[in-house]
Amino acid sequence: MKVYSLKRILAFGLAALMLLAVAGCGKSENSSGSGSGGKEASSPGQQGSADSLSEYIGENGKIDTSKLTPYKAAEVATVNGRNIIKHNGKPYLYNALHFRYKGLESGLATPIAKKMFEEGMQKIKESGVDTVILYIYWEDMYDGKTYNFDNLKYQYDVAIKNDLKIQINWFGYDNCGYGGFRKWQKMRSKYPALEVDDPDITEEVPDLSKQIFIDEEIEAIQQLCAFINIYDKDRRTVAIQLENEPDLDEGGMGNWLSQFSVMVDLLNKLGEAVHNSSYSMITKINLTMSGWDEVWEGLDYPARVNKVIEQPHLDLVGPDLYDTNTTQDISFYNKGTNIPAHLELGPSVWSAIGQCVYHLVNGYGMGWYDLIDIGFSGHHGLYRLNPNKYEERDGTQILGTPYKGEIEGSTKEFIAMSNSVGALKELLASVPVSDMAGFNVKMKNVASDTKKLGDKKITYDYSNPSAKYGASGLVLKGPDGAYYCFSSQAADFTFTSAPSSVTYGSYNDGAWSEAGKAAANGAKVTLEPGKAYRVVL
Repeated sequence: MKVYSLKRILAFGLAALMLLAVAGCGKSENSSGSGSGGKEASSPGQQGSADSLSEYIGENGKIDTSKLTPYKAAEVATVNGRNIIKHNGKPYLYNALHFRYKGLESGLATPIAKKMFEEGMQKIKESGVDTVILYIYWEDMYDGKTYNFDNLKYQYDVAIKNDLKIQINWFGYDNCGYGGFRKWQKMRSKYPALEVDDPDITEEVPDLSKQIFIDEEIEAIQQLCAFINIYDKDRRTVAIQLENEPDLDEGGMGNWLSQFSVMVDLLNKLGEAVHNSSYSMITKINLTMSGWDEVWEGLDYPARVNKVIEQPHLDLVGPDLYDTNTTQDISFYNKGTNIPAHLELGPSVWSAIGQCVYHLVNGYGMGWYDLIDIGFSGHHGLYRLNPNKYEERDGTQILGTPYKGEIEGSTKEFIAMSNSVGALKELLASVPVSDMAGFNVKMKNVASDTKKLGDKKITYDYSNPSAKYGASGLVLKGPDGAYYCFSSQAADFTFTSAPSSVTYGSYNDGAWSEAGKAAANGAKVTLEPGKAYRVVL
């Protein structure tokens, strides 16, 4: 996520048309997580320790991968009729929060930036979101001659200290269409430029069909995975995003539009390198719907998306969302083993709560961008832009780009909801979508919303006429027959009969852990925000 154009904004408005226009086929059932290139470690923590990295590093800082025991950390699986991620053998709820450190003052080069980064990790942990998305730039670990993993070690150290799961965003050749040469790729006899007859492409573009480019980025990816194999002894890393918004045409370099098939081939080869590396994990690609009205290589935009989804080593392909629509249908991406997900969506706007509930009950993944507003990218953050502190949103300010004119949400409310989600993440990741229902996802300030789960009718009542927006809630039926629920603000759930038991707590490892009891008023249960409830009828 970086810049916004009128074309991109209009593209979001056309997104719904794509969902009706095209049908396609995805990957085969056996394509994802397709091996780790050798014997797999049987349990987390088998390989190395945090201070043993030097034992594996040889000439030019490269890790000797032959010394490592491969480990498959995550893969796509089908559970209860839905595609899910399994991480270390357990269902994983894709509910992650981006933390783009280069948005902090001077990156991580100053004490203030490091203080903000370390405090930010604490904020993520406290938010109830259990996964941080770390940003790894190619230049962070390689200068053309020598590998250096200090930046990775620092980010991992802070994430591990806060007991967070980790996803990675890898920024290689293509970042928002800005896919230029790396700083060490100066000799055009060795690193040839693409011959392009397009006045919109104003800078030299690497010819990514040439093996030199493919080989160099694959080596970097393999080295990154080797680092994780050694350093991430708890096997907390779940997924890696390969490049960033490769279809975005705003960079003026046109990697997607000028060499589409070549770019897709590169992405798949990078995914294959991950799957066959010493640390195999989920591979993901985020798209923007830029170039909607463009036809390239005989393919319109939906057909181009289908081609990406069909690649055997790209596990998760989904769009980014910067919109207030709380019911953004992305079932178009539900093909083969692909898991529909918005890999970026903003937690800053009032509609984020409703979007979250809608995503959960449809089995969609969520990548919240970003923890804090960053100056070059607009008003996305859970916290407002401030170089020295985390400033909470209180729902009073009007947002700028990309939500120009929309009111912000409340940081406290988002965190309360996230803690409720976190308490039920195991169920939310694995129960059939038919056993979940979302209430008042449109965020009306006065609402009485009735849904049916199986043979039970459940009504959600919320009323705050003076509020700028309302609350949203969720109910799911667990494998034990009990009903699990939460609400983003205080609200009532009315069931078909009076409950025999109402408790609040969390669900872990297949069992409910009770933290306290709640009273029912007949068939009505009043929920407090920040808690998850278990209702037995």
